[in-house]
Amino acid sequence: MQVNNNVQSPDFGMALKIKPTAKNFLKKQSLVTLESLQKLGEEFKDYKHWDLEIDDKGYRVAGKGALDGAYRNIRKPEVHTSRFDSFRVPVTADRFADKGKNINRYLCYTNPEDARVGFEKMNVSSNQLERTANFTRELEKLSAKEAYAESIKAQIKEAQANKISDLFGHFGVEV
Repeated sequence: MQVNNNVQSPDFGMALKIKPTAKNFLKKQSLVTLESLQKLGEEFKDYKHWDLEIDDKGYRVAGKGALDGAYRNIRKPEVHTSRFDSFRVPVTADRFADKGKNINRYLCYTNPEDARVGFEKMNVSSNQLERTANFTRELEKLSAKEAYAESIKAQIKEAQANKISDLFGHFGVEV
């Protein structure tokens, strides 16, 4: 009988990632915070686009795509006055050329009502963990909607190509 190592990839089914360097940071946290992290791990387990990571520096939100950003020090959102369907969240960049710089991450929605709800969720966060968790939720929700819209576009394009091929198959003529 052969037994195979059946360890899953660390990127599969886990959006709360605790790095080995996080031990000292976690020792400084309250039991309530640690229990909150446990609940967040369960809630985020099926997230496909964004991770909440914990390391020796604290909380970090990181996109799973190669070009997605990573953010720390999530602060209260600010109203983006020129648009009603978005708001900005001051963050510290933690990837690429802006690493370590304070920047604004704009969250753009399809309509003003969704933006208002997202803003209120972010605005009621009372501590860094809540703000980081809510920021992760909003990014995941927006990324999932975008991915869904892209898949619909791809399905439509494929259906058009199939229909064109079908039309030529049935009604095409040689010239």
